[in-house]
Parts: sequence; C-alpha cells; structure tokens
Amino acid sequence: KVDDSQEPTNNQLDALRDILNDIPVENAIEYGKWRNVCFALHHFSHHRKVFELFIQFSQRCADKFDEAAAHNLWNATYDSSANNKTIASLIWIHKSVDRKEREYVDYTVFNATNNRFHDLEGLHKDIQLKTFDKQFISDGITDFSDFEGNIIAIKSATSSGKTWFMEKYITEMREKNLHVVSVVSRRTMASFHAQKFGIHNYMDFKQHHSVDEVYQFDSIEKFDFMDYDKMQEHDNDYILLLDEVNSIMWHSLNGMKKASKYRL
Repeated sequence: KVDDSQEPTNNQLDALRDILNDIPVENAIEYGKWRNVCFALHHFSHHRKVFELFIQFSQRCADKFDEAAAHNLWNATYDSSANNKTIASLIWIHKSVDRKEREYVDYTVFNATNNRFHDLEGLHKDIQLKTFDKQFISDGITDFSDFEGNIIAIKSATSSGKTWFMEKYITEMREKNLHVVSVVSRRTMASFHAQKFGIHNYMDFKQHHSVDEVYQFDSIEKFDFMDYDKMQEHDNDYILLLDEVNSIMWHSLNGMKKASKYRL
C-alpha cells in the first residue's frame, strides 16, 4: 500500500536519506526503534520512494533483514492512527547523534579466471582489498581501466555513489562493445536499472534479449526465454551486475521465491 500522489521533492528525499544514514544502526536492529522509524517515514509520506528508503534503511541490519516483514509493517502502518511518531521524531533522533560519520568505502577486486564460477574456493588467492577514507566513491575511484575482466565488490553507505559507479563503468565498457546483464532482488529495482542503465526490463513480455536486460532474481526460473547458449557465447563480452547482493543471497538461502506475493 503505497500512495504515489504524495511524492516528496528530491531535496526532501536527500535529507531523509542522510538522516537514515547517520542515525545509529540499532534503530534498524531493535524492533521497537525500527518500527518507530517506519511510523515516522510513513507519517511524512506514503510514496513509493519513501518506502524504498525504509527498505534501504532496514537492510543496514543484514542479518535480520526481512523484506516481507518490512512490507507488512508498512501496510499495517497505512491505516494506523494510534502512533504519534512523525518526521520530527526522526529529526530528534538524528540531532541526538553526537558524531555523524559515513562508513569507509571498501571495494574488493577479484581477479577473474575462465573457471571463476566452478572454483569459488580459489577466489581468495588474488583478492585485492582497497579502502579509502572518502565520503563518495567518485572521490576514491577515478580510473576504471584496472576493473575490466575482474569481479568487483563494493561495500559502502547508502548514497555514497554505488549506482554512479555502475553507470560510469557501464558507459566505459560499452565503448568496448560489452553488453550488460543485471540481477536485482526487487521488481522496483529492476525498473530503476532498466531506466538508469538503458537496458530492457524482464517484465516486458513482448521481447527478451538474454543480454542487455535486468532480471529480478526470484523470477529467472519462471521464464523459458533464457538463451543460455547465447549467454555462453557472450561469456567474455558482458558485464554482470548484482545490486543489493546481500538481499539476493538472502532470498536464495531462505527460499524467498515462496514469499513473492509480499513483494511490490
């Protein structure tokens, strides 16, 4: 239950994103505090973009993140007038934080091999872990030439520029005639990737391309259009994007395909 008639401005979304990044992670771990954050955001706006901010905030607690539970809480809040939590409550929590710092940006480069998916145990042999003390990824990564042919894992705070990195990297790799395959954990994210990166959405049933397309993870096995021979043919000339990889793995390990009815 989202109401897209209450769309906040970009400045309001940026301010909310910064607040959610700065407040202690305990607000995503302890149920009562997590619920209050939901109440405050929902009181401010029912819009889909605010709901997605709540999902992103909830993912700060990766071990306990449950998208179905977050969705259910948001829906339960929709018709509730019993709580008195407003956006002012969230601002008060934010103001009480003495020291607000973004996390360091960590990114890992795995040297790829032809058997990279058959010998995962060998990945650790060539790991290059690089950390830089910057607020945004664009301040620390300026040269993309070393990334081609590698597996890249980036861990950083929300709004630190991971999407910028993917967009910039795709632009440079397309100049070398590389294709794009994106796998995401949510349908809303699939729509975002399709628009942001100029690729096809798997939900467009009129045509499927195998490459230059974005797929929602749980839905891949439902379709028979995947041309795996073509994928194999393109093995060396496409980029595979895994956005919100923790959520993708969580869905896989916990059989979230059975709970798809709870998803947007």
